[in-house]
Amino acid sequence: MGLYLGLISGTSMDGVDAALVEIAGEREPGAVRFVAGRTVPYPPGLAGRLRAAAGIRAVAEAPDLDREAGAAFAEVALGLC
Repeated sequence: MGLYLGLISGTSMDGVDAALVEIAGEREPGAVRFVAGRTVPYPPGLAGRLRAAAGIRAVAEAPDLDREAGAAFAEVALGLC
């Protein structure tokens, strides 16, 4: 049926975990096949800023963090596909 990419940053917020799987059919044994996976650390400084954002009081920083984290996710996705 296709290739599917899963991306997550766990509670440690130290990087991006990625898994690429192929799903061949519906409800068939062996229909899901692991293709590739990796864990990639965030660029320097981003992990600490994301952890600090858990207690963020200045909403102004949130859009910048969102863009930077999104860019990190995109880089991992492009590297895996």
